[in-house]
Amino acid sequence: MRSTLFLLVVLSACATSRPTAKGDAGPAPGEPSTAPPVGPFGTAHRFNLMEASADGRWLIACQAREDTDKNGRIDEDDHTFAHPRFGEGDRAVTYLFLDSGLGTPIEDFLGADVSGRYLAVVRNQTLILLDVWTRDERELVRYSVPDSTRPDALWPPPVARFSSDSRHMLYLRETQGRVSAVVRELSSGREQQVESGAGELRNADFSDAGDWVNLWVHTEDIPEGEPRERPVHSSSRLRGSCKLDPKGERYRMNEDMLVWRARRVEGGPLHELRGAARIDEREPLTLLLGRFILRRGEAGELFAEDGSGRRTEWVPAFCEGRILVADPRRELVVVACTYKGPESLATVELHGAEIHQPLDFHVTYRDEDSAFSPFPIPRLVSLPEGFPEYLAPDGQVAQFIDSRRVLIDLETRALHRVDDNIVTTRGLLALLWAPLHFEPHEVTRDRVANKELVKSRRRPLSLWDVETGKRTLLAEHATHWVFQAGSLVLAGGLVVDMESRQVVGRPSVMDTTVMALDKRGRILRGKAPPREQGRREPLRDVWGPVSWEPLVR
Repeated sequence: MRSTLFLLVVLSACATSRPTAKGDAGPAPGEPSTAPPVGPFGTAHRFNLMEASADGRWLIACQAREDTDKNGRIDEDDHTFAHPRFGEGDRAVTYLFLDSGLGTPIEDFLGADVSGRYLAVVRNQTLILLDVWTRDERELVRYSVPDSTRPDALWPPPVARFSSDSRHMLYLRETQGRVSAVVRELSSGREQQVESGAGELRNADFSDAGDWVNLWVHTEDIPEGEPRERPVHSSSRLRGSCKLDPKGERYRMNEDMLVWRARRVEGGPLHELRGAARIDEREPLTLLLGRFILRRGEAGELFAEDGSGRRTEWVPAFCEGRILVADPRRELVVVACTYKGPESLATVELHGAEIHQPLDFHVTYRDEDSAFSPFPIPRLVSLPEGFPEYLAPDGQVAQFIDSRRVLIDLETRALHRVDDNIVTTRGLLALLWAPLHFEPHEVTRDRVANKELVKSRRRPLSLWDVETGKRTLLAEHATHWVFQAGSLVLAGGLVVDMESRQVVGRPSVMDTTVMALDKRGRILRGKAPPREQGRREPLRDVWGPVSWEPLVR
């Protein structure tokens, strides 16, 4: 039987020109004119990067710098990436780096707005809103510790979110014994309290488009004497040993049965979207889609409910529709229907308030809604095209192949087919790399050998203007990871500006010490681990101190 191996890897290419990155043109409105820090950051220990701002003005990372387990060495390796066979390791501390140097210890990192200007951190058991551009700090909540045996279990729940349009921040505070959600306008500092209805508010966040406030409320009576600090849905952005609670109790998905309610950011009625269920429960389907609440009815139909409660059917029940893409900004959904087409293939349709359009291709059908993409949804969205069943040459195996991609233009609803792999899209421009091809005899059971085989292949990288059909070949290069910042994309050995449609440079060396890219075209690079101290596991292992370095033009 002939077998085919599909390997998903990330591509790179080599530079062909020397234009200037868009990010080099000057600061954004309100951004300080001073250059961001270069480094070095941290100490000569393992450097676990949690997050780096796109403008390069701050880093969040954790390091173990003391021998807290008294084993004669400093190493939190075994604890950073949890595994049942690993030990505790040394205690790691989270650091905020606003300038070069050792960084400032913090207790938790709850998030940042899209621009990178505002950060929400916990320091000295206090929620602090930090304006990185002005260095202004606002203390918003002072947390208490109801249970001395669990110093990590803060009250009220340490939750802070930023809307995707960078206009608002949301956090929880306690007033007169009741927890409430507060929406803060970042530009003015004005705040409004969002009522959550009956029950105890446990968590809150924004919808993907930032126009709704989600409220997760515990409505059951809490037995006398039971502690109030039950675990809440993950709010921290930290991972591994940087977590405040080493047992992970505060960070697991909530086991409690919570009622989901929502209200528009600008005000309006409180909508009850779902009765008591786990916070990660996905059925019955309910989506906040711009002005609408999209629900799946008992018969399987998809209907949209507006602010007044009026319902309009978008997808009939006989479609047996499953959502492939949901776009809150355009108020559209791409749906797979199974009522026609070959067995195990589904037709694709586009639906909205005034749009109900079949699309001329099939996808391989799965009886579940797809995991939804991060907001914002680009204009061009990619789906794999399903092909009819075929028999292998020996006549024994029947299977489907999804080798060709279809780009759907959500503005014009036009389709564009492409055989190459899609690195990213921006507007009507797609960055493509040629697919990898392997002969059956080249692929072995040796995982390391297969990875080296992938690394050795050089593949063309090209820009495709979907509107004109023009393709521009950039170069060929070996495969590596992809990093993005603003309009810049680091695809292995090249940095491509998707706005100017040109290559702007390349890293001096492309290896596992590359950690991030900023919109100025700088590379954050660490150091390889000292001999005999690197991880044996196939994980990125970078040591400090780390620094930003310019591209080679």
